[in-house]
Amino acid sequence: MPPPRPKICRWTLLPVFFAIGLIALASCKGEEPAANSKTRSRFRNSTVSVRVVPVREGRLTYTIYATGTAVPDQEINLSARIEGQVTQLDVREGDWVKAGQVLVVQDDAILRHQYQLSVAEVRAARARLDKMIAGNRPEEIAQAEAQVAQAKALADRVRAEVESSRAKKKEARTNASMYERMFRQGIVSPQRRLASKTLAESLTAEHAEMEAKLKESEAALQASRAKFRLMKAGSRKEDIAAARSELLRAQENANLLRVRMQHARTLSPIEAIVSTRHVEPGDLARVGTRLITLVNTERLKIRTQISELDLPKVRLGQSVQVTFDAYRKKRFSGRILRIFPTVDPTSRQATIEVGMKNPDGAIPSGLLARLTFTSTADGKGLIVPKAALVRRVQGGKYEVFVAKKAAGKPGIRREGGLVARNGAAAAETGRTPGVRIQTGTNGGPPASGAREGVRPAVAGPNGQPEKRTGKRGYEPAHIAESRKITAGEIEGDLAEVRSGLRPGDLVVVKGQHRLRPGSSIRIVQ
Repeated sequence: MPPPRPKICRWTLLPVFFAIGLIALASCKGEEPAANSKTRSRFRNSTVSVRVVPVREGRLTYTIYATGTAVPDQEINLSARIEGQVTQLDVREGDWVKAGQVLVVQDDAILRHQYQLSVAEVRAARARLDKMIAGNRPEEIAQAEAQVAQAKALADRVRAEVESSRAKKKEARTNASMYERMFRQGIVSPQRRLASKTLAESLTAEHAEMEAKLKESEAALQASRAKFRLMKAGSRKEDIAAARSELLRAQENANLLRVRMQHARTLSPIEAIVSTRHVEPGDLARVGTRLITLVNTERLKIRTQISELDLPKVRLGQSVQVTFDAYRKKRFSGRILRIFPTVDPTSRQATIEVGMKNPDGAIPSGLLARLTFTSTADGKGLIVPKAALVRRVQGGKYEVFVAKKAAGKPGIRREGGLVARNGAAAAETGRTPGVRIQTGTNGGPPASGAREGVRPAVAGPNGQPEKRTGKRGYEPAHIAESRKITAGEIEGDLAEVRSGLRPGDLVVVKGQHRLRPGSSIRIVQ
């Protein structure tokens, strides 16, 4: 009977399993650095085909695209200036009218009569003024002088009659007093006394009447003398000024009515095309009623909006290329007429007005216009393709790769990019150092017809084959150098460089995303 097997506890095997795991982990960690190092070495030693462009000096060309609607340079709405019925309207939409041509005629019968009355008033006022300026005629002055003499003679006669009546009155009063005393003495009868008293009173009244007549005759004499002096002196300056003002008022009234009569005929102010006819013959047009709309399409204007950031890139008089979707095969030239002085604070857009010629009105108004503004920077700078900018780095700068010639000993190059130095590759292949070995695809045998030891041409920076430097090798390959640059304006496919590059530097524009600083590169066309 075999002896019994000893019992093994599972907890006893746990240290063994743990030790095995540690050994396996250590072996894996030992292999990983070797693999990564091999990968990095292969990446560092591989050659990347790139395309380069030399940095050049120049001016950046800016291009701005915008859209707008083409409208006529002149659009005039003719409205009625008086109230009246439309009696004549002979033009229709699309008719070409000349400047000064009569378009609309309104009824003006009432205005014509009012104008004739004002003309008559002007004539009367002018006659009065002329009479005042010319003065009185000699015959009128002589007649006034005769009237003065006549009034003087009348006054003299009345004065004589007054003296006579005064004497009679005095005598009658004396007689009346005498008869009064005699009556008291009983010498005369009462009848005689009464008769003398009545005669005295009658002569007194007659004398008073003659004195009044004398005053009236003297007043008439003074009036005739004043009239004579006025006629002899002529009209006063004040009267002449008043007459002139009256004439001016009458003339202005006549002019006003004449202008209102002219307003009954609506004329074309420019040579243009009838766009819209708003009334028909027989309609009553009140003041302000729109009659006809005229447009001049020989020139068009287009208003558009651009960003406030593009304002420094445009200027008055700048040429603009204009295209229309309706005329895709045609290109038109325009110019910036106005740059509006204000910017919309909400949209940050500035308004630009562009004008263009439209011979014979070939392009109708209202079409969608596409505008292209092209301008050049004021000063020269360094220009590179936009594709050279690899990425944006900290500080607002960009990274670019520059192709620099590698400094070192010549070696052998194998198709595929591996470079052997100091004869390391020769030891493996058994060939002489400095001799290029041509291989097939993926490092296979040489292609049919290729000779060993013959180095095919490799493009240089300018697209020319690289030259050998001696019997043992050729010019070394280029390497990639990372540069941080400060970019200015970026427009289209070009970018402005303000710092970090010099004219003539070769910047990588294709294949740069596969590069790292120090990468070996091959320049191809």
